[in-house]
Amino acid sequence: MTHPPKNTEAERFKKFLIIIGILLLILTIVLISTVVNAQQQTQPLKIGERLPEISISDIINHETGTINLTEQKGKLIILDFWATECSSSAEYLLTVQKLQAEFKDRALILPVTSQQAATVQAYLQASPKLSGLNQAIATEDILLRQSFPYKTVPHIIWIDQKGVFRSVTYAEYLNAANIKEALTGGPMNWLQKDSEAPYDYNKPLAAIKTPVTTDKRHSLLTGYIPGASTRSGTQKDSSGRITRFYAINHTLLHLYAIAYQRGGLIFNPSRRILQVKDTAALVYSPGAGYLTEWERKHQYSYECSLPPGADLKEVYPWMRHDLDAMTGLKSSIEKRKVSCLVLKIKDESLFKSKPQSSARKRYVALGPEEKAPFMQNAPLENLILALNRIPGFPPVLDETGFASPADLRFSKPLSNLKSLQQELEKQGLSLQSQERELDLFILKEPTFTPDTTLTH
Repeated sequence: MTHPPKNTEAERFKKFLIIIGILLLILTIVLISTVVNAQQQTQPLKIGERLPEISISDIINHETGTINLTEQKGKLIILDFWATECSSSAEYLLTVQKLQAEFKDRALILPVTSQQAATVQAYLQASPKLSGLNQAIATEDILLRQSFPYKTVPHIIWIDQKGVFRSVTYAEYLNAANIKEALTGGPMNWLQKDSEAPYDYNKPLAAIKTPVTTDKRHSLLTGYIPGASTRSGTQKDSSGRITRFYAINHTLLHLYAIAYQRGGLIFNPSRRILQVKDTAALVYSPGAGYLTEWERKHQYSYECSLPPGADLKEVYPWMRHDLDAMTGLKSSIEKRKVSCLVLKIKDESLFKSKPQSSARKRYVALGPEEKAPFMQNAPLENLILALNRIPGFPPVLDETGFASPADLRFSKPLSNLKSLQQELEKQGLSLQSQERELDLFILKEPTFTPDTTLTH
């Protein structure tokens, strides 16, 4: 009987070398992969710099799922960073789709999100307005965010036909007129999105008005502060005592809304009377140009230091006094009898037979741009809020007493009062003109004498 030869020392050493060789090969593959990935780890680009070699994958609604941005030279490239958590940036996808269809091969308009593809697809499918969207969307992004860092969305990046990063703007600048300008070599020198470096909200404001000093407190009013978001809050000392209240980058009406703690009243155009010469400095209208630029001119920041032992609720009367003193305006809330539109249930059986939608996702599409507005599984207060924002409507009140979610649909914009009333009646509701005594916010210049009293 023969036996296999025993492993000799040389054979064992040979096997050892083979194992080492395999390990070295694996290590080489890993290193090559690391180098490739490192090459994809891009540094933040500055305006004027050229886009590096970047290939984007995980693109939904796209035939290959991959786009090499470097190969897009000759096209205007617009990156629209968005997120499902931001409803305005998500709904802007419809605008992006229309713009991409209009400019076709001359421009690549690509929405980009760091969220997972499955999350994005589920969100789109659940949205009544976005479920039919076929716009290509880059998902699971890391590389583009490294090149164009952001903290807030929408975040719009403009890259010219030569691959040069030219501009970073807010979403309202992404429109057909600006795309045409960019395609013809325009300068793209629109208002740039603010730097998103962290802003220290505990930093005292620099005064552009004379400080108001009363009872060991002082108050300041400044203009718009670049780099800061719209925010209000308090600053505390080490013992937890509130020492400072601040409201950063608000319109004057927004500051008054804080001071009176009546935002629902002051933000309602039909519940305020502005007796001032220049309402355009208080209320934005589309004819004033870009909202972002209007805000830079007409937003303010306020702060008030508190004396020892003061409570936050004491701030608001001080703030009302300060705003009046610093602006030269006079504000008040007064009761007046006014004509209103009152929502009531006309046919209870008909109305309650429709809104059984608790199993479905809540969705509200009642904006002024909606041609066929609707609300799904949402409280009636959403309809009231939308109606109170329509210019020319009197105050709209809800006297239905119905607190549960409801479904409502309309075939025409809400601003068409006649069709609105007709369609509400078909759904068991009525909207009729009646008189009520209501609180109104009054803001006036002491020397202002209008021919008629107007609400804005």
